[in-house]
Amino acid sequence: MNETVRDAVNNLAKANFSKKMTFSYRLGRIIRNVNIDDIYYISTTRAPHKLCLVRNDGTAEFAGDIKNIDQQNEFLKKVSQSYLVNPKNIAQINLKKKEIGFPNGDVIKSSRRFTYVMKGMINTYNLKQNSYRI
Repeated sequence: MNETVRDAVNNLAKANFSKKMTFSYRLGRIIRNVNIDDIYYISTTRAPHKLCLVRNDGTAEFAGDIKNIDQQNEFLKKVSQSYLVNPKNIAQINLKKKEIGFPNGDVIKSSRRFTYVMKGMINTYNLKQNSYRI
């Protein structure tokens, strides 16, 4: 009996772990799941209520609100009103220029208000920083 309960708890833990490792978004009636390690950043678009998801293998646009995405996904860090980044996929941070670089060559701007978030990511994730100092 104990082994059965232990196995059931382990299976539930594995199921919850795999669910946490994906980011889900909706394209019309289709729900897409993306591995969180593949996500570079999410940005707003010129169209209202549309977001752009940038991954290591391309981009996708979907309807949504950046504030809700920020609240629902702890692995993303807000660096401006328009951008949520995945700290695991940051290649470089430039605090002087307030820029964040990614492995695909994209560079995004962060706001001065979120400089403390960028400094925290440098310390937490041991990210590379340009030699510029504030």
